[in-house]
Amino acid sequence: MTTIRAWVSVHRGREAAGGLAAAALLAVASRTATLDSFAIELTQSIQMPLLVPLIIGCVIGIGLSSDMDPVHAARNLFLPRLLWATTLLTAGTTAAACATINSPAHLAPLTRNVLLFGALATASTVTLGGTAAWTAPLTFGLACIFLGANAYNNHHTAAWAFALTDTTTPHQWLLVTTLVAASTCLYAWRGYHGIRLATNWR
Repeated sequence: MTTIRAWVSVHRGREAAGGLAAAALLAVASRTATLDSFAIELTQSIQMPLLVPLIIGCVIGIGLSSDMDPVHAARNLFLPRLLWATTLLTAGTTAAACATINSPAHLAPLTRNVLLFGALATASTVTLGGTAAWTAPLTFGLACIFLGANAYNNHHTAAWAFALTDTTTPHQWLLVTTLVAASTCLYAWRGYHGIRLATNWR
């Protein structure tokens, strides 16, 4: 128990717990809501629960960052890091699942999106640090909203913007599981450290 407490203390464990709790509340509050406009009028409505995993992904990326000196962090922490990343992804999926309470939302697309945005955030954390965990998931999320949801201007979502759809396909699962496996293993091997833009960039 002491080891687990120590591990959480040197990572952004408390911040991640608070962020996931807030995301769970947001999932419940928005479980029947839709997004019809976002700076521009969208050609189709987007189910709000599908966007909550974007926030969850950013929280997961923040939770993976650590106060351990990246220069002296031992690479034999592969397994603990792998377990930590898996724990955050599981907690994130649980938070997103709150949107299915007394609502038509389905668990499968929510889980798919948590894995997708979690993988993107993990990649951002590994390369840029925890404070940049939002970079890849937010960029992709906005691209989906502004470009994918308005593809061809005929109420058709582009295939690459599948994060906005409430159905899943085997190809989507293959893609997101590959991204999760690659980003999680990279994190487990390297840790959160990567490119540094400043000395206090975490």
